[in-house]
Amino acid sequence: MKRIYKLYLWLCILCIHGCQGKDCLEQSLKIAGDNRVELEKVLEHYRQIPQDSLKYRAACFLIANMRWHSNYEDNIACDYELQPFLQPIDSLYNWYTGNYKKYKTVRDSIRKTLSKRGIRSRLFSRFAMPDLKNMTADFFIKHIDHSIERWQTSPYARNLSFSDFCEYILPYKAMPNGWNIPGVAMYDLLGIKISAGDTCKDMNEILHRYYTSLFMIKQLISNSFSCESLGWQDILFKQQNDCMDNCEFCVQAMRACGIPATMVTSIANREFTGRHYYCTLLDTLGKRMIVEVGVKYLGEEYWSNAYSYRLNAFQFMYGAQKDSPYILRRKGEQLPLDFQSPTIKEVTPDIRETLSMKLSVPKNLKNRLVWLYTYSREKGIIAVTWGVVNEKNHEALFKYVIPGVIYFPAYLDKEGNPCFIEEPVFVAKEGEKGRWVKAIEVVKEGKPEDVILTRKFPRKTSMLRLANEMVGSKFYGANQRDGSDRVELYRITECPKDCLNEYYLKENKAYRYYIFEPANGKSEASELEFLTDKNRGYSNVTDIFTQQIFSPSDTLVEKNAWVKLLPKVTDTREEFDGNVQTSSGKKQVVFELQEPQVVDCIRLIPKNADNILYPNECYELFYWDKGWKSYTKMKSQYNYLEFKQLPTNRLYWLKNHSRGKEEVPFLIIDGKQQFIYYDVFKS
Repeated sequence: MKRIYKLYLWLCILCIHGCQGKDCLEQSLKIAGDNRVELEKVLEHYRQIPQDSLKYRAACFLIANMRWHSNYEDNIACDYELQPFLQPIDSLYNWYTGNYKKYKTVRDSIRKTLSKRGIRSRLFSRFAMPDLKNMTADFFIKHIDHSIERWQTSPYARNLSFSDFCEYILPYKAMPNGWNIPGVAMYDLLGIKISAGDTCKDMNEILHRYYTSLFMIKQLISNSFSCESLGWQDILFKQQNDCMDNCEFCVQAMRACGIPATMVTSIANREFTGRHYYCTLLDTLGKRMIVEVGVKYLGEEYWSNAYSYRLNAFQFMYGAQKDSPYILRRKGEQLPLDFQSPTIKEVTPDIRETLSMKLSVPKNLKNRLVWLYTYSREKGIIAVTWGVVNEKNHEALFKYVIPGVIYFPAYLDKEGNPCFIEEPVFVAKEGEKGRWVKAIEVVKEGKPEDVILTRKFPRKTSMLRLANEMVGSKFYGANQRDGSDRVELYRITECPKDCLNEYYLKENKAYRYYIFEPANGKSEASELEFLTDKNRGYSNVTDIFTQQIFSPSDTLVEKNAWVKLLPKVTDTREEFDGNVQTSSGKKQVVFELQEPQVVDCIRLIPKNADNILYPNECYELFYWDKGWKSYTKMKSQYNYLEFKQLPTNRLYWLKNHSRGKEEVPFLIIDGKQQFIYYDVFKS
């Protein structure tokens, strides 16, 4: 289930800018309508017993802030009929490492039983439903009782203030429109193992227990049967889930077991696509620790989403935050989609260095907020943080600006459209402060030039490192299977380009085995081709890949009359699969022929991100002028696009409409394509 984070419709029509105490509680009760009776049952239940004053305050907090939350499912919180089948998990946990045969026997028996009985499924509603409209008294009373107990007994929670308890332990959901998960149900599922964390040495051991328990459950029931939906329990039935679902589940599991936790999202990456979700935990001293769902240890970065790429980060709180854009804005002022909830809290300094910076704004500006947008491949631009306008000096103060990022400053008009007030600006750090630099200022003259574009995204540092490690790699020829008679044919002496590299062999001798031996003992060759002169008359040949042409002058190069040799048996290894983003990592790659044959040239492509231009694909060139404007659309004929007298005092973006997701803006400097973050504005 892939749920899109967006503001629910009912919240948009509210014109309330925050309230406190009884006023806030009464406002929520009014919005609840017919469901008010259920919420008042909760308040009355705790009001009658003096010793339950903390529980009453907790109930008031939950109900008072419920109007900011909704869900996309009904509130049958879980399938309790599933619980008996999960009870053996504690024993399975131990048997897995101590007696695998016993573990497998019990697991298979439970899977067989599950597959026969089926599970009651339920459909998700198509529209968001306000929590105030459908939450029951029974749900709240059980959840509050459990949360208070964990707060008072867990060594990780007992020192929390009441306000921190309300945000890090008490909430029944991890994000504004997420699952409604009762703490009791989650505790019944995972509490025995995680709560053994009372005796754990540190948080890493707790995480280990959590991951192991979840692994056991998935092994126990996943793929046993299919169902339409079990809400938050869906995660148990799938081996792979996205980072949002994994994070949401982890946060609520930790809370249910008395581990203070919250959910955080980085709504954009500096140049890559998508957003990312992760968790933060509080230790016994209240120190915040980042947990990447999918890695084993605290502070360990998620391999495909490093902190250095992430932009501004926002923590999902349960209560309204007084410094959120929703509360700070003027009445009627529009907000970007990702900022329409009052429960978000910016926590960017937890993952990135930030600077506080001011920017001049128009004197007649009526808005209280100004936004910093940045590049987004999906939308062209995306808002990532805000600044508050000082009407006296006509400046906006941005508290959390990330140095080394290019921004597009804007305010929103009455329809919610961004109106850009400045050219694209880059934040250059100077000592402890930052300085705004206009992107086009680095273009020396800005005169139109003839330009050749060959890429949509620069060569990645990690891919360049792999290519550099190929220097010293060797090719051998041999006629014995064990390579005992091998002869060195070629040694790579320069870093290969991330396209076809041709290595010509001087020795015209026939071999049955051609061996590639990487210098670092790990093959990072994504493609290997062994070519021979077609005049040799070999029958086991096919046409070579289309020659790559990166400039008009390349078209004048005389083609060699080569064909590609086919191996004795069809080879499906990564070096021969036609995918430049894969490599085998083998210590040695052997190309075997039916009989000895002559190879004249070896072609190699190192593993790369496949970001060069290709023939017969549809491209569109955009330039920035208070928004991305289309310069031209064209279909490529070769591995380049040629432009005559292209204006160079602009920021450009080349979009591939045929395939691929990685693209990043660039400038034209001295007639060459220079990418931000890689060639210009390096951080």
